[in-house]
Amino acid sequence: MTIPTSSIDNLNRNCITGDRDHLLVRIREAIRMAGKIDIIVAFLMESGVRLLENDLISAVERKVPLRILCGNYMNITQPEALYLLKDALGEAMRLHFYNEPRRSFHPKAYIFHSRQEGRGEVFIGSSNLSRSALTDGIEWNYRLSSEQHPGDYQYFTRTFEDLFQHHSVEVDDPVLRRYSRNWRRPQFIAELERLEYGKTDLLEEESLDNQTATLQEPGAVRTSSVDHGETAGAYEAIHYPQPMGPQIEALYELKQTRRNGWDKGLVVAATGVGKTYLAAFDSRDYPRVLFVAHREEILTQAEQTFRSVRPRSVTGFITGSRKTWTPQTDILFATVQTLGAVCSTLFASDAFDYIIVDEFHHAVAGSYQKVLAHFRPRFLLGLTATPERLDNQDVFALCDYNLVYEIRLKEAINKGRLVPFRYYGIYDDTTDYSVIEIHNGKYDETQLEEALSIHRRAELILQKYRDFASRRALGFCVSRRHAQFMADHFNRQGVPAAAVVSGGSPGNREESLEGLK
Repeated sequence: MTIPTSSIDNLNRNCITGDRDHLLVRIREAIRMAGKIDIIVAFLMESGVRLLENDLISAVERKVPLRILCGNYMNITQPEALYLLKDALGEAMRLHFYNEPRRSFHPKAYIFHSRQEGRGEVFIGSSNLSRSALTDGIEWNYRLSSEQHPGDYQYFTRTFEDLFQHHSVEVDDPVLRRYSRNWRRPQFIAELERLEYGKTDLLEEESLDNQTATLQEPGAVRTSSVDHGETAGAYEAIHYPQPMGPQIEALYELKQTRRNGWDKGLVVAATGVGKTYLAAFDSRDYPRVLFVAHREEILTQAEQTFRSVRPRSVTGFITGSRKTWTPQTDILFATVQTLGAVCSTLFASDAFDYIIVDEFHHAVAGSYQKVLAHFRPRFLLGLTATPERLDNQDVFALCDYNLVYEIRLKEAINKGRLVPFRYYGIYDDTTDYSVIEIHNGKYDETQLEEALSIHRRAELILQKYRDFASRRALGFCVSRRHAQFMADHFNRQGVPAAAVVSGGSPGNREESLEGLK
């Protein structure tokens, strides 16, 4: 990003007031010149870390010492911001939490020490490490230099040293994991996050939305619907996703597990957290990738995700209806049934560097075992939201009990990644389950289907649907015939409904699911 020199020169050298007078410009300039960097802020946000990430990486590559002291007051510091810093800077950065819980902690200062002893500058004021605070928010900060105010400069640097050395704790991996596990998204943070993910006119060449980044490619077609203005020359912007929230945390843990020598691992994450995007992000350093699932619909959606993250990679399919794999394919999407029939004849055991098995709780089945036994990837990633099976088969053993990262439904809701919901138990006196036979721990499906597919029970469900003022709803049924029976009953009562079942017409499935949205 280039800021016109005149826009900096026309600003007050020491007073920074936000709006179009961005502290970010001064901080970046100071980082480039610094011999040592100390940052002390009340909280960190992912958006602010992303703005300074490349600048700080360049600094530590020049062997510039970097220390960051932040608070965990009221859970405003986002765990993903901490993970992002540790992933980008590693051992070259010292990251600490202020650790006196009975005392408030609200400092905001950026200290840049010169390579000349006792010289430097401090930017002090109201800006925490967040996008809005560093850019177009109304934040007042003052630049204090050692040349003009040597005593004040020394006082701030000594105080930082005391706080860092005697009133803080290192944010190592155990501390970070514990903070993330216990973190709850504060209710009031919604408005702050809305501000964080906005845009700023002065930084028009750089996307500040933490969901997208910008890639430059000659003659490329802009794929984002967001208008960022025309790009000079023959270059246009391609916008692609970036990791967010739990994905950032999981990516860090996956890197750590590989550094520790593991070649396989399991990620357990609630539906909706973004497991497929996580796999796509984590696969970027691997040229040959295999994605395995049990349904073609999952593969189609996964291929779209991978193409958005890895737009230059060539994708292909091996399924019952599609055979588009070629030796030039970088990422192969395959149904386990079809792949199991051809894997030993089409592929060498080391044909893929990285293998993802979606819905990994199915991997104990023989069809999956055949595939897993044949291939020897550099890394195997299992993904599931529900690793516990009713038949007690051990899914964790397939990854040598290496649970890399876990975020269950409740934690995802608490972190604001999934919407909360109400759960109602409805008394059902229409069915006598005691007369239905049980085989291997499961009700006999035919008898269960017959017992549940009755008008009285369907009417009870319809009435409860209306009692709770529902508009859109999902109903889980015991069989295809039961699903069709319930859909027919709702339709007859004037409530549009559709039965979506596996093996049905893909067009009808997609149309029904799209209609539900």
